[in-house]
Amino acid sequence: VYLWVRLLLCKIEMESVRHTRTATTRRRQYGCVNVQECINSMCGGTEMIKVRHGRIRHEYKRFYFLDVEGQRIRWEPSSKSADKSRIPIRSISEVREGHQSDVFRLARGLYSADQCFSIVYGSSHEQLNLVAPSEVKASQWIIGLRNVVKNASKSSTVEAMQFARDQWLKETFEAADKNGDRSLSLDEVIGLVKKLNMGLSIKQVKRIFIESDTNCFGESANTLDLGEFRDFYKAVSTRDEIYYLMMKYSSSGEEHLTTNDLQSFLETEQRAENVTPEMCREFIKKYEPTSAGVAEDWMGVDGFSQLLLGPEGQIFNPEHAEVHQDMTQPLSHYFINSSHNTYLTGDQLQSKSSVDMYVKVLKMGCKCIELDCWDGPEGEPYIFHGYTLTSKVKFYDVIQAINKYAFVASPYPLILSIENHCSVDQQEMMAQQMRQVFKERLLTEPPNKMQTTLPSPEQLKEKILIKNKKLDNEEKIDGWVTDEDEGEEEKPRASQQTQETSDGVKKSIESELTNGNASAIQKAVADAGKIAFVVNESKIENEAETKPEEMRKRARSSSVPTVTTLMPAVHRRVQMKARSKSVSVQHDDESDIIDGDAQKRRKLHRDLSKLVIYTQSARFRGFRKSLASGKYYELCSFGEARALRCVTAQRAERFVRHNVRQLSRIYPAGYRVNSSNYNPIEMWNSGCQLVALNFQKNDKGLQINQARFKTNGNCGYVLKPEAQRREPISFTPHTEDPVKGVSPVLLTLKVISGQQLPKPNGVEKGEIIDPYVKVEILGIPLDCVEERTKVIDDNGFNPIWNETFTFNIFMP
Repeated sequence: VYLWVRLLLCKIEMESVRHTRTATTRRRQYGCVNVQECINSMCGGTEMIKVRHGRIRHEYKRFYFLDVEGQRIRWEPSSKSADKSRIPIRSISEVREGHQSDVFRLARGLYSADQCFSIVYGSSHEQLNLVAPSEVKASQWIIGLRNVVKNASKSSTVEAMQFARDQWLKETFEAADKNGDRSLSLDEVIGLVKKLNMGLSIKQVKRIFIESDTNCFGESANTLDLGEFRDFYKAVSTRDEIYYLMMKYSSSGEEHLTTNDLQSFLETEQRAENVTPEMCREFIKKYEPTSAGVAEDWMGVDGFSQLLLGPEGQIFNPEHAEVHQDMTQPLSHYFINSSHNTYLTGDQLQSKSSVDMYVKVLKMGCKCIELDCWDGPEGEPYIFHGYTLTSKVKFYDVIQAINKYAFVASPYPLILSIENHCSVDQQEMMAQQMRQVFKERLLTEPPNKMQTTLPSPEQLKEKILIKNKKLDNEEKIDGWVTDEDEGEEEKPRASQQTQETSDGVKKSIESELTNGNASAIQKAVADAGKIAFVVNESKIENEAETKPEEMRKRARSSSVPTVTTLMPAVHRRVQMKARSKSVSVQHDDESDIIDGDAQKRRKLHRDLSKLVIYTQSARFRGFRKSLASGKYYELCSFGEARALRCVTAQRAERFVRHNVRQLSRIYPAGYRVNSSNYNPIEMWNSGCQLVALNFQKNDKGLQINQARFKTNGNCGYVLKPEAQRREPISFTPHTEDPVKGVSPVLLTLKVISGQQLPKPNGVEKGEIIDPYVKVEILGIPLDCVEERTKVIDDNGFNPIWNETFTFNIFMP
């Protein structure tokens, strides 16, 4: 078996070297090509094959070209509208050459890697996978695209915004020009105003139309050409509230701000510190569109509007866009951006597993990713969600992608959370492949025996850590360890009636799993979702009895499911034998949160065990034992339900104390089959570091997570508040008094206005929205509060609120 494994690894290494040599040869051959020639070739266009891969592979022949402005990739023919059959250059995040996408990995052998490339674009990391007619054409597109993307990223924000606005106006004008005469009549303009949700009366539109129609003679009379339409749009979109705000600080009464005026505005209104006249001159150069303003150091209303919309006008502190926190403290002192079932692209039951999902989350700054590993054919382990209909990806393909993108977002350490279901032979293969691919990045050096705390992110830069079980004795080739399985933990407690109903749905899903009937499963899952709501509401009511009213509301809102409690562990529970749950420690306040003594056991290979250094999976046996004898390198995992029981008022302080020295990982409940997320705030309040979320669903939970980790350069690590790190710990998130040692902050926020707000889903065509703004403070219960502005009737185009809110933040 050992020789067979070595031969397979040699074959894999040769394939990797061959691919590297091919890429290197291509760069040597085409690296000296004039970049402008490549761009010219793109402008001329190329007929290429677009490849899509669902259950069936599809090919589409299209003519692709770079538009005359050099700002978009377009193609024809297309059944989509002109505004959709394009990819803006500024939206492209990466151009991959060869078979570096899921689509091309599945189609290996069908297309030459030298002719393939993939364009990754948009906030959702969509892909356009193309096969060029020749290696030369593929290289021209790869070199040309990378160059124009690089140049686009260098252009200033104001230039990009101005270009985007001009382009949008041009496309809007062309779309409204129904008869193609390059002008808009009054009726066409009135129709456009209604479509854009401007909320203007016909009388107002007519007045501004007449004022904008400067060419009143001949065929151009009573129509607007493109230039006049720009003037019309500027007139209707000029924001009075911004104009009056500017005039408030104009010392001369002129319709502009001098450097001193701008400095006064930034210091008084924006509460900015250390503002200098030189800084204000730089803002004028950056945002003022007129040459006269730049030359004479003043800023008009257009430049002022751009300043407010730019990074300097955001509520987010621009200094926090870079790493600014102390990165030399133990790992346990940081919140760590974490993903659950990283490989899945959609729901937890039947969605596709994808290597590209690892690429996506790593580029988003995720620093703890999950790999569910199972035995595969020909001795190669695979990754997928066991006992479900999800597809499979090769373990080797995944770790290759991880190695390439592990430190793109930041150089700080990456944790691979291994859920190991493999035989010892394939565990050995996993260990060998990780050593071969990660090389010196893989942390293998054991800790110093005198060490008592985890190392810091700074000390572990560019290192990959393996989270898994570890053998007590690594002298033997393998040994037995307990098997903590996520699915075994999430067993909701429900009434007998609810349980009988759920058992019926469970049998339905089991039957369809056996027969592979996907559509029937979808219906069964939908039915089960209704049951899940009842089950989980019952559970929360029972657990919230001892909580304050505020916490009871938050727990309910953060944990209400939308889909079944039954999957993905239903089939697993059917096949696995029931296990006894004798409890080892009987304390009134801990008996329902610690693991039982009876536990499934699994064989672990020595080679895989040796890769586990500072993140050793361990059973949680209650706070008393963890605080008395827990090891700093032990990492305990908590299902969502058990974690919610740990963050109650009675236990939260001990959970905070536990998390000072040890890492805790929280993962979503099994009923979240649609990949919904819980509220991570409650877990962070108790100091939990690895709060794993489903990155497949961009819901409120994931958005809160993204906001949290944006505050330290999106590096994947955020230093916990001092009250959660300072020993002796006396902090509890359920305090009703100001936090000891923490100075409260008074936050004043003024909501001025909005512009061109999108219509929410479900709004009928032609309906005008009635917008309002909700401001919500998230944190410890003492800080949680929500305020709303008044509703503005029938105006989604330029609603004005001018409302001020003040909040006391006790745990900033």
